[in-house]
Amino acid sequence: IRQEIDASFLSGGGRVLKPDWFPIVSKAPSVDAGNVFITVDLAGFRKQEGKKLLRTDESVIAEVLVIEDEWYILNIQHGHWDVRETALRIARTLRNYNSARLGVEQGALKEAVGPYLEEYMREFHRYVTPEALRHGGQKKADRITWALQGRAERKRIRLVRGDWNDHFLTQCSDFPDPLAHDDVLDAV
Repeated sequence: IRQEIDASFLSGGGRVLKPDWFPIVSKAPSVDAGNVFITVDLAGFRKQEGKKLLRTDESVIAEVLVIEDEWYILNIQHGHWDVRETALRIARTLRNYNSARLGVEQGALKEAVGPYLEEYMREFHRYVTPEALRHGGQKKADRITWALQGRAERKRIRLVRGDWNDHFLTQCSDFPDPLAHDDVLDAV
């Protein structure tokens, strides 16, 4: 259907992450039962050339509840936002949890979103110290495979039903095709 009707020729990368490995649940356990991690994958904010903004990747904010060795992906926000809107979305997400850990890619935290995020956290009276995420020189495909494949095969990553589920599962089925997007997977 994706090829014939939608004219999309991304047809399942290497079957590293099979969509049927990710059960969809109607409700997650209480967030008090574990730890909530909010992780952010920024698309990169590039200057506008003429009337066209040069950016293809999406910024992604993932909200994940971890209870022992089970992950519940509570919500995923994704889109093409400017740096201020991204910071505002992160701050609003933080307000939903009494305690949460926030991880943002190291370079983007200091140079792009950090100052705006501090401003919004002060405004909302909800301050969380962001942790700079480092990848240790690992390739993106390798770190996504390492983090998700084993857990997913054992059905230890559950998706809480939401309008973002199809987007996540599509990226799973296309991974690791270099022509496909994997921003949502990278954030998780």
